[in-house]
Amino acid sequence: MKVWQRLQQSLAWRFFPHAGLGARTASGLALRVTDKGDWASASEVFIERTYDPFFHHLLGVRAWVDVGCNTGFFSLGLVEYLRAQANRVPATRAVLLDASARSVAKARDLAAANDLSGWMCRRCVIGPAGQTVPFYEFKYSVTSSLFPKARPERVEQVATTLLADAIGTPPADFDLLKVDIEGAEKFLFDQEEALLRAFPLVLMEWHQPEWPGSALERWLDATNAELLEVRSLPCDWDPVRQGHSFGSPVGLALWRNQGPSAAGRS
Repeated sequence: MKVWQRLQQSLAWRFFPHAGLGARTASGLALRVTDKGDWASASEVFIERTYDPFFHHLLGVRAWVDVGCNTGFFSLGLVEYLRAQANRVPATRAVLLDASARSVAKARDLAAANDLSGWMCRRCVIGPAGQTVPFYEFKYSVTSSLFPKARPERVEQVATTLLADAIGTPPADFDLLKVDIEGAEKFLFDQEEALLRAFPLVLMEWHQPEWPGSALERWLDATNAELLEVRSLPCDWDPVRQGHSFGSPVGLALWRNQGPSAAGRS
């Protein structure tokens, strides 16, 4: 986070969109950062290490669905972690989904740059089933959402997609479902609860007020899911610091559903 803040305050920040930055991870994965939004996403995974507390639960994961993939850095970070732990290059299969067509194109380019032939990148808008809804797009796709928090750069009318239709194969074929869709998580619980419960492992971000942590906590209690990890995320509008709990405005939870058996279970 400190690196991110220092960059924002520097003169270099003004010229960042023209930098065309690229780098390689320790295992040789190629990172492509084309604008400030890409930097925010890459920084979250590779500098702030937001997902590190969750990765050690995912050692057996080889196939996953990444809903709200943005430019694909979470999935790339998971591959980097798996490579480091296995001391080899494990074969992975992933379905990367995002509501932003720009993000999907970047994720597809990132997968191609790293020869990840087992990855599929598609556009998918999670929302009220069977409807056409406004999608609010900002200059940098990391903040685009069905729920505008500020004045968007443009508004596009898009048809919503059921997650079951987007992935095309049974949840039991995957080890993990990761979801970060800026409050639209509530539509998955309203419309596809059985699908959510069919994935062996689920890593989900909650966003207040659309889908608060308290609602997720109640659902987990009701379904008898095994909570593996919960972490609050930095938030400028958190008046009361709740620590790593469901009381925070924004956070991440990883749980294991009871019933299905898959390689992702640790």
